[in-house]
Amino acid sequence: MRAPDGSSSVSFKVHGPSASHVDAKLSDLRLTAATFRTVADECDGHFSTVFTIEWNLPFRGDVLSPGTSAACAKAILGLTIGKQGLMAAQVRASIMAAFLDYSVKTYEDAELIAGQFVDRLALPADLVMTGLKLNHVIADAISGKDVDLATIQREAPDAIDMVVQVVSDVLPGPYAQDITALHAATIVLTGVPKRVGTRLTSDPNSATKAPEVRSVSEAAGRIPELYKNPENAGHIQVQRVVDPTTGQGAWTLILPGTSTFAPNGKNGFNGNGNLYAAAGRQSPVEAAALTALRQAMAKEGVAGKGEPVIVLGHSQGGMVATNMARHQVKGDINITHVVTYGSPVGHLKVPHKTSVLNVENSADPVHRIDGRANGTGEPNRTRVVFTDPGSLTAPDGSTDNFEAHSMARYKDNYQAISEQVRSHPESQVAQYEHSTEKFFTGNARTYTFDLATVDPSSETKPSQPPQGKSEPYRPSGAPLPLRSR
Repeated sequence: MRAPDGSSSVSFKVHGPSASHVDAKLSDLRLTAATFRTVADECDGHFSTVFTIEWNLPFRGDVLSPGTSAACAKAILGLTIGKQGLMAAQVRASIMAAFLDYSVKTYEDAELIAGQFVDRLALPADLVMTGLKLNHVIADAISGKDVDLATIQREAPDAIDMVVQVVSDVLPGPYAQDITALHAATIVLTGVPKRVGTRLTSDPNSATKAPEVRSVSEAAGRIPELYKNPENAGHIQVQRVVDPTTGQGAWTLILPGTSTFAPNGKNGFNGNGNLYAAAGRQSPVEAAALTALRQAMAKEGVAGKGEPVIVLGHSQGGMVATNMARHQVKGDINITHVVTYGSPVGHLKVPHKTSVLNVENSADPVHRIDGRANGTGEPNRTRVVFTDPGSLTAPDGSTDNFEAHSMARYKDNYQAISEQVRSHPESQVAQYEHSTEKFFTGNARTYTFDLATVDPSSETKPSQPPQGKSEPYRPSGAPLPLRSR
């Protein structure tokens, strides 16, 4: 974070190929988990206090007017069970504590033998009962509705801990393999996600054009803007610059992260997209982003020309960017650079021709949930970890355990790092930024697209599959179906 005096000093470390395979000391994970549990306990205590106050308030008409009584009741409900209330905060902190506890458990005891795996497949009766209690919540999630964490906490307060314990007991492999398998299994349970369609919202001829970006740092500054108005669609930006001397073009694709955890939420950056990206598969958003790039390239008259592309993304957007590099096909989109902010992509291998910069906040647990340090052992990946002491403080001054993952934090800190390394051209960050200059130097033309899920019932399918194809019909841009290995 920028220093209070207005300077741009920020503490950070750069990790090259020699970085450790373990992303965090177990003691650090335990301490972080304990902190989240403390926060959860405090929220629970405050919740009880508020309800005690509510119970003792004199709501009779001879003391308070009906209007005042209603206003008090509404305020108390908002404070306790609202989306930003104490119960929701308690659940979020409990989930993070359980997830980190699970990380410690799997690091310490990752090698369960196959016999143990088979013996423990039977689910405990109490877990089955928990599932029955939450059957309507699960149905809402599968149907694409937003799930209220307060409902889960109220009806089955031990659900998260119970599921984590069963997973720890059942899965036999190392953590990174287990978490990938979990994502794949969840995809099977939730079904194939809806296709994500693209809609061009601005181009170089529009009255209101997207602002040009002239560096990795400026591109990071665009991501918070792309998060705005997420209700009906996700927003991405595409830019082409042309070197006036050589006529060579270069492309920039900028992606935000998750806007809803509903499996098939209207915004393309939804829960199912997270699962597909984390499992290393082509997500609906990845397919849509490729479509947007191809559309922009066609408008520029350079489709299939192999002009280089840099993809930058936050959280889920960073996973999508990484997978785009992994899945690229020769002669199509030529992704030569990837930048991620707070994305768990250590388990996703990237082709050596693609140069990767992974930016992380040491206080952010999200980039560690795949159990492997980003860029470990890969010469084409550079990992930057910064320390921001104010990461748990929201802009309004309140404590927020998830502020450390916000793109606003990543933007401010990376921009400060970028300023610092200008006087150190030998540093890995400065060298990486130097390698990206071709994407930001020259005449720029920008495009923006909306990405939203498409209702299958609104799509017209052909009466029979295309000739010569043995695959079942799949709408253009739909994710590849899962296959058993």
